[in-house]
Amino acid sequence: MILPLLLAALLPATAGDTGQVWRASAGYGFEAFTAQRATWQAYQTRVERRFRDGSLALELGDASRFSLWDQTVTLDGYRTLWRRAYGHLALAVGPGARVLPRSDVSGEIHQGFAGGWEVSAGYRHMSFVGQGVGIWHASLAKYAGNWYLHARATAVPQAGKLGGGLALEARRYLATADDYLDVMGGAGNEVVTLPSGPVVAASRFLAGRYQGFFTRHLGATIGGTWNAQQGIPDRRGLTVGVLYRW
Repeated sequence: MILPLLLAALLPATAGDTGQVWRASAGYGFEAFTAQRATWQAYQTRVERRFRDGSLALELGDASRFSLWDQTVTLDGYRTLWRRAYGHLALAVGPGARVLPRSDVSGEIHQGFAGGWEVSAGYRHMSFVGQGVGIWHASLAKYAGNWYLHARATAVPQAGKLGGGLALEARRYLATADDYLDVMGGAGNEVVTLPSGPVVAASRFLAGRYQGFFTRHLGATIGGTWNAQQGIPDRRGLTVGVLYRW
């Protein structure tokens, strides 16, 4: 898994408006239930290389669900395709995972238009123990000055039925593209991990996040979440992380 990241280091680099082409981060998050259940937790480390035509990142995760810990490795890349278009491909594997997907593959194509508009469409497939779940999604986004507005619709076929949902995001960029505030919310049907396995269930969520760099190289992020999902009590969460770029 590390070979593609090393190869990316040989590609022409671009630093955007900050002057650095590498990014590294480490973070921790938890979600506490409103009822007496074990808190969900997650640790994450990530290294990313930005180059002229996109970026490539390697991510390691360690997460607990229902007192069970699973580990994942993710390769995450973006690539320019043609004028105003780029693609995103991510592959996560969790050998021996019990509650998280053992494989999680997603791909998406984004196309920009005049006036700061962008549309995208993609597909994601998650393979759990003895079961697979596919999710189709499409998005509409608008860049307006320092604002980024984004709406995403999803469709989840499962057991002969079709579920779906809608999520909205508003992001305000600050000093650079690496500094921002954003808020998200959504409702619909999504894949929920229960002790008995994954199910498609009604869900609602709200989230907010701040990310900022305090020096040329060092930054931090903090966010809060609220989730209400059918079949389990509501959850409230907090995520924190440190960022480094060079």
